[in-house]
Amino acid sequence: MFEAGEYDHVFDVELGDGVMRKLPFNNGGNHLESAEKFCMREGINRSQVEQIVQFLRQHALSYKTRDFDKQELKNANVKSGKNKPSSIPMTVQISSTRSMLMDPRRS
Repeated sequence: MFEAGEYDHVFDVELGDGVMRKLPFNNGGNHLESAEKFCMREGINRSQVEQIVQFLRQHALSYKTRDFDKQELKNANVKSGKNKPSSIPMTVQISSTRSMLMDPRRS
């Protein structure tokens, strides 16, 4: 289980066994730290950290959004082109026998 709290995103992750796991992330957070914690918690080989980092970089904002007012956030999202999460689930190969499905629509 991940640390309780509020998150900007909670991505659903499937490791090939039909069980959905949660990958929490806050915009502007540390991608590497989040990926490492997720791998450790779920027993995933650390060699997969970079793939998870890349996913987070693609599907989360690189700046904090909790300190913005709503209009500033809307303007920043429009400028960055990240005003909507991708509607296509992402599959990342974890190993030859395991794959991870991260669905940004479920954040």
